[in-house]
Amino acid sequence: MNILNRPVSRGEKLRQMQAFTNLYRTFPETEPYQREVACLRTQFSFILQSIRPDDLLAGRMTLLPVGFMPQPAMERGQGVGYYCDEELLQEWASDPNLTLEEQRILWELIHYWKHNTTKARTERLYSADQWRYMTHGNYRALPGAAYPLYRISGTQLDFCKLLENGLNGLRTLLQQQSSRNPAFFSAADDALALIQEICLAYAASADAQQKECCALRQAQLQEMGASLRRLAVGPPQTFRDAVQLVHLYTLLSGSFNYGRMDEYLTPFYARDIAAGRLDKQQGKELLRALWKCMQDRNLMMDARVILGGKGRHVPDPSMADEFALVVMEVSHEVHDTLPQLTLMCDRNLSPLLWHKAMDMLADGTTYPILYNDERNIPAVANAFSVSEIEAQDYIPFGCGEYVLYHKSIGTPSGTLNLLSLLNQCLTTGLRSDRYPFQQSQIPAICYYKTFDEFYAYYLDELTFLTSLLAQQQKQEYQACAQQAGFLLFSVLFDDCIERGLPLLSGGVHHLGGTLETYGNTNTADSLCAIKTLVYDQKRIAPQQLLDALQTNFDGYDSLRALLLHAPKYGNDDVQADGVAVRLHEDLCRIVRSHAARYGLDSYLVVIINNRTNTFFGQTTGASPDGRLANTFMANANNPVGGMDRNGLTAMLNSLCKLTPALHAGAVQNMRFTHQAFGELRPKTEQLLQTYFECGGTQAMITVLGRGDLETAVKDPDSYRDLIVRVGGFSARFVELLPAVQQELISRTLY
Repeated sequence: MNILNRPVSRGEKLRQMQAFTNLYRTFPETEPYQREVACLRTQFSFILQSIRPDDLLAGRMTLLPVGFMPQPAMERGQGVGYYCDEELLQEWASDPNLTLEEQRILWELIHYWKHNTTKARTERLYSADQWRYMTHGNYRALPGAAYPLYRISGTQLDFCKLLENGLNGLRTLLQQQSSRNPAFFSAADDALALIQEICLAYAASADAQQKECCALRQAQLQEMGASLRRLAVGPPQTFRDAVQLVHLYTLLSGSFNYGRMDEYLTPFYARDIAAGRLDKQQGKELLRALWKCMQDRNLMMDARVILGGKGRHVPDPSMADEFALVVMEVSHEVHDTLPQLTLMCDRNLSPLLWHKAMDMLADGTTYPILYNDERNIPAVANAFSVSEIEAQDYIPFGCGEYVLYHKSIGTPSGTLNLLSLLNQCLTTGLRSDRYPFQQSQIPAICYYKTFDEFYAYYLDELTFLTSLLAQQQKQEYQACAQQAGFLLFSVLFDDCIERGLPLLSGGVHHLGGTLETYGNTNTADSLCAIKTLVYDQKRIAPQQLLDALQTNFDGYDSLRALLLHAPKYGNDDVQADGVAVRLHEDLCRIVRSHAARYGLDSYLVVIINNRTNTFFGQTTGASPDGRLANTFMANANNPVGGMDRNGLTAMLNSLCKLTPALHAGAVQNMRFTHQAFGELRPKTEQLLQTYFECGGTQAMITVLGRGDLETAVKDPDSYRDLIVRVGGFSARFVELLPAVQQELISRTLY
């Protein structure tokens, strides 16, 4: 196995992708598993990178624009399985250093993969309605309401199984079952053997680098090489071995998340500490090395590390808490945007962990994210239709979605702009000639005489769009399963080995899906304004509202003022919160109802934010809540920035009214002043605990000084280390796009 230690020109990368493509083409469609292993072997020989001078763990890679990954870690160019970043390749075409032969290879790659990526094969399954009513292309820039996505995200591997068995032990498990599905088990065995080969290649690379190093670095490389050789032949023996194997397997499999770390690493840490092989500082250095690997993978919206919770299966909870505290200390000291450290809270949570969490948040780390197991476990049981015992294994990933730990797949493969759909429903609607108002050529808001009639019509269009996206979810799984077994995932997901089936071909215990929805709060506030001012009080005529929206309120200042001062969600207001609750529950039930129709174990809403609330806002016109055209929408299910006027308690009360028992995760961002986490900290802690007791599910907290964000916009060099929660992820404020910065500035600071 080749471990690259030099820069590679674009021409050489093109030839590497050509070799990958030619290999792919040699395999018939009837041999997807063997093809997957062969393609992985070829791909890894091109993309694996050498050990850097400061690395304590081996394993780096740089993806090519063509390859195989469940979810390429690329900022643009959606992909799943066999992918091609066509936009990047087209940029390469302008490189004057490419030869004519390299140009020919480039355009051949674009032409071939345009029709053969997993995404393209998914699209071939689309119905006419899916092509007509879903928006295809760059969802960040194209106006629309329903957008398909292409990825297998949120994978949570069984690291306990990996560490207990090691690579050789997993191969033995596969070989014992091989007669049940020889092609699948043989290929999975070959994939594990490939990882063993990579371990040995990295060990050899570590040996080679020792020649010109100082004594300290030689010792580090010797320890790294010895660990890799142990992992190639048996299960991990030490804490170092365990951390190395978790990192390497996660990297090579294409998974982005790191599961319940205090569950699977505590036994190794405790044994090494007890035996004197490791001290606390050495353990922290290895964790820092793992944190650095996560950061270098650029997993801004992933890299979840979970601590605590009822679902943590450990023989000695006190030892697991001790290790969890070490993990928290490392994140506090590193003070970076990754990993997304997450603390699952329940009645038995150690006070040491809670107080350390509060210390970290007070210091501006934005971590850990807090989850309330007492509320979430029964909610997940209801949403996923599983027992509460099984629901204890819920685990968040990405920007706030839930899956069941190594038991379920719940990829968000669609996004829905609720506000854009509402705006369209005010006039012509989505589908022509379906509703009576269309035949009379009267705008819908002028035709329907009651709010309930108008709202029912909106839900009908919503049902139609969400059905198309649920169908797309199933089609994507179908296309993925036809092309590959996702072998390295299948080995570490429940039931795949037991059933003798790959992940997406009947192997995984629960095959579900999720739908990201955006504009929830703006849509609820808009519906409340329509109900109150157009239908109930009749203070705004329907056509007058349409005219104002069409002109972006130019000349309609007084009308906009009415809309802005209408009841708003986030103030513990019965009227506004009632509409928000109604929309929330109707939306969740509609989406959930599609699961059985398309053969999914579950299909659930996720109310998250990964900047898409801002991007969608930039393509959405003015709305009946008083929002101006092409401006950001509210974050997840939080109030519109500045509209929560009745204080923090009222805002939290509103959040608690939206039941979590019907969806698969929602984001609650909260911003506090330094004073709130300083002299007022006891009251703030009590408030957060009361919020959890009253049904709060989660808290993503940023602690700031008043005016910090505004000052950072003007003087970014002085605020390079200012980290903020954007939505389900954290970022350095000065590195965010200006539109995202403005959305953050708009949020209320308590």
